[in-house]
Amino acid sequence: MKKILLLASALTVATPTAFAQSYSRFYLGGGTGFSKITQNYGSLEAVQAAPGSTGVSADRGSTPVRAFFGFKFSPNFGLEGGYQMFGTFGARQTTPTGTYDASWKVKGGYVDAIAFIPMGDAMNFGLKLGAIRATTDAKLSSPSSDSTTSENKFALRYGAALQVDFSRWFSFRADADVNRGATKGTQVGLTITPLDYTTWTGSLLLRF
Repeated sequence: MKKILLLASALTVATPTAFAQSYSRFYLGGGTGFSKITQNYGSLEAVQAAPGSTGVSADRGSTPVRAFFGFKFSPNFGLEGGYQMFGTFGARQTTPTGTYDASWKVKGGYVDAIAFIPMGDAMNFGLKLGAIRATTDAKLSSPSSDSTTSENKFALRYGAALQVDFSRWFSFRADADVNRGATKGTQVGLTITPLDYTTWTGSLLLRF
């Protein structure tokens, strides 16, 4: 009888530990959403600004796409690497000498450290901090010439995520990320530098 009681007590103590160790260590994900340049274009000026010039008109919102892979060292901490495409952005200013146009695409690989905070059996809140190597491909057009440039820049990333688990294998995650200084403003014809990008994405996750 004593042996049975001791075994039951051992199982009672071990069960929470075994459950905690049953979390998925690896996951794959991908999704899309909305992205924008954080700075207000109303406060921006073009490099070509001159007396008689109009203000900067811009397309500062776009559609991002991301794919990522993650590893959890514990139920509350993980590391994630991925590839992010912010989308295509543009700016235009008309001056006495003509119209100046710029369009650019931003993309890059990133690494984030993530701290997870459980919010129930099937929901987790995450805080993220990392870095991205952003590549900006720009096309500039002026009355006298056209040109293209491509520049790489390391930028700080931080954000938050809310994950809902549908099953042992599948989850949905909503992310909000800020990428600080991912593009030099002068590269795309703007005096302000650098440019920050905010992204909101919804992603499906496969956990294993």
